[in-house]
Amino acid sequence: MTATERESADSPGGSDASHRRPLVLENAPFRRLLTAQSLSLVGDQIATIALTFLILRQGSDGAFKLSMILAAKVVALSVSSIFAGVLADRWSRRKVMMLADAVSIVAQGATALLVLTGQIDIIAICVLQALCGLAVGSFRPSSVGIVPVIVPQDRLLRANSLISASGNAANVLGPVVGGAVLGAFGTTAALIIDVATFVVSLTLIARLPDVQTPLRVAERARDSLRNGWTEVIRRPWLRWMLIYFSCFQFAVLSTQMVAGPIRMQESFHGATSWSYVVAALGIGTVLGSMLAPQLRPRRPLVVTLVSVLSFCLSHALLAVAGSIVVIAAGFAIAGVGLGIASVLWATTLQTQVPNDMLSRVSSYDWLTSTALRPVGLAITGLVVARWEPRAPLLIAVALLLVVTGAVLLSSSVRDVGRAREVPALDHA
Repeated sequence: MTATERESADSPGGSDASHRRPLVLENAPFRRLLTAQSLSLVGDQIATIALTFLILRQGSDGAFKLSMILAAKVVALSVSSIFAGVLADRWSRRKVMMLADAVSIVAQGATALLVLTGQIDIIAICVLQALCGLAVGSFRPSSVGIVPVIVPQDRLLRANSLISASGNAANVLGPVVGGAVLGAFGTTAALIIDVATFVVSLTLIARLPDVQTPLRVAERARDSLRNGWTEVIRRPWLRWMLIYFSCFQFAVLSTQMVAGPIRMQESFHGATSWSYVVAALGIGTVLGSMLAPQLRPRRPLVVTLVSVLSFCLSHALLAVAGSIVVIAAGFAIAGVGLGIASVLWATTLQTQVPNDMLSRVSSYDWLTSTALRPVGLAITGLVVARWEPRAPLLIAVALLLVVTGAVLLSSSVRDVGRAREVPALDHA
């Protein structure tokens, strides 16, 4: 029994009273984690908007430079996530998250200093953003693994909904604030705000319970990696979904991150227009995250895959529509699909995978899901430089349709139900 479960059992009215109280109010550790993640996501969005349009102004090869910086960050995220998962299952998830926030503070602080002094060195920015990617990749497996420890099993779906909704609300607020800060104060101010959010996040994470898993520290890191991979390959549905998310990152997110801002720069009003589109996506994901707990589908992975298909609409409109309102509406619809898919996928992992393996499996999820994104970013940058941003967006639509259909053919994916219970870990 977790600490939260004990508090619920000891309270007047037992679990019924607990279910009547909002989860975010009754559970202090969960509230701190939720706030820390949301604040740092706001800062990330502000910094991303600022850096994107700073780099696009760096000459005719701005698109290629942007794709290289984004690729460096994603490569570091992918590589670090796998080792961070092992570290989280062997050491302390709280300490891993604290270390990740500290690295982000240093890396983004150094990036702000470069911009402030006018030294826009692309190689240096690539290195610093790779450090940021390393920090993000280290934080996420621990945050996924700690949720089912500080939240009771029967409230995981609600907890994941709150995490997704608050994170996506941050994705709405971030671009809007980023565009305003960028216009009023410049890139340096935007980066300093990002640093400040990581400082607050680090303070909040430091107050989480120091949860440790029962994994033997004597187990070699290589054995830990192998055991985590074994958990992945023994589940056909998990293998298929990791392949799917890898293709999604390669085709859909890569084109969105590079071709989207360039399309706004060429046909609309640059950073301001793109911030509206990203904000619309965020609003949609908030709505989807809030809707997900009401669905409780018998086949959550089928609903996940169908929900992600909404990106076919958003990318097609981004490629051909002449109205920013129409494009934003398409991204809002895609956001609803993404919000539903994110909640269902996180809950499926947490209820199908044992907790002492969860951070490692989550790290393989991040590794395989993001492994092809740097390739997609580089290819998109080259295609846009040679032709125009519409081409990779329409290709992404076609690939998403084909891959979704292929994964849905797997009975292992279609047959995953609302899941068995996995043991919860105790903590002091």
